[in-house]
Amino acid sequence: MLGGLGYLISRNVYLIPGALLNVSLIATYTVFNSSFLMWVVIYTLLSYIAGLAVKTIVSTRKQES
Repeated sequence: MLGGLGYLISRNVYLIPGALLNVSLIATYTVFNSSFLMWVVIYTLLSYIAGLAVKTIVSTRKQES
């Protein structure tokens, strides 16, 4: 997912989900209707969880080495 890839690139769990939230909110109010807002929140949370999962995996592999 985007959150995991974003963590590998930037080493920041909050950067990609925050950017995704901002872009999606702008798209919700300019392009889509307000029912899309639910999917914005869900995908932002999934992106954050994926970033945390990748962070956990990377940190445990560093400890094993």
